[in-house]
Amino acid sequence: MNIYFIYLYTFFIFIPFTAKVFESPTLLKCLHIFNNFEV
Repeated sequence: MNIYFIYLYTFFIFIPFTAKVFESPTLLKCLHIFNNFEV
């Protein structure tokens, strides 16, 4: 489970970069996924 947290953190750090490369909606989708994971 700790591995998942590390992955989430890495994603959060890369979100800005990925969002700029892909699009703003990507960031929102990622955030929604994180919210779902954090039950």
